[in-house]
Amino acid sequence: MIRHPFILSIFAFIAVSFSPSVFASPVPESFEKCLVLKQKDLAVGNMTLYLGQKHVRIDGMNGRCTFIAQAPRWDVTVYNKDKQYFVVGRDDWNKDGMKNIELSHKGFFDFKRNPPRPLIYMGKKAYSASYSADPPNGGTMELMYQPANRVKQDGVSRGTRTLIASSDFSLNADVGGFVEGFYLTNPDARIMLLSELDCNQHKSREFETKSIGYENVPLSKFVIPKGLKKAFTLMAVATGSDIESIMLDASEAKH
Repeated sequence: MIRHPFILSIFAFIAVSFSPSVFASPVPESFEKCLVLKQKDLAVGNMTLYLGQKHVRIDGMNGRCTFIAQAPRWDVTVYNKDKQYFVVGRDDWNKDGMKNIELSHKGFFDFKRNPPRPLIYMGKKAYSASYSADPPNGGTMELMYQPANRVKQDGVSRGTRTLIASSDFSLNADVGGFVEGFYLTNPDARIMLLSELDCNQHKSREFETKSIGYENVPLSKFVIPKGLKKAFTLMAVATGSDIESIMLDASEAKH
């Protein structure tokens, strides 16, 4: 049987165009180089910060809360494991951030009135500030996230809390503002690295940095998941469905 050359060329073109290899070619994943800090807070658990130039993410509170912001708007979306979310505008976040949820550190690093002590910590130029502090008292956030970690100590005298923070990182102004809102710090000492409490000559690390490094992080990690339900406040997202447990623990009820 005679085959026409033109007909054969068409079939060849179709075979190549729709070959399985064409469909099987995956779309390359995009990445961003990020500063990655792994930290542990005795009150609220482990957290990991991914700080790029255009994207940032924090997996915090033992995986209960995630914080995401990105260029160009830099509004901060916070969502929890219960699929609740709340958005804080860039300016409001930079100013108040985690206010009423976390302790502010702005006043402890007052470079004009009471300059902190410079030092090198974890290879970074940092500052240390110390002040008189009460012993652990089992606060609300501690009861919520790590109730077994802190026990109220009656009859223990006041101790000394030492904080260490650093701005010795290559962060642009937008990422710096995000970090300051999260830690409630100032530009000269914006990333908290350590909080240590010394009571009756017994030192305990309340907050510490486990590692500092850099990773190429896939951009898919900065995508906000679908199906979230808007909450009324940032506090509602931070507490989530655990609020009932908080109230029971705070009232010392059995459950």
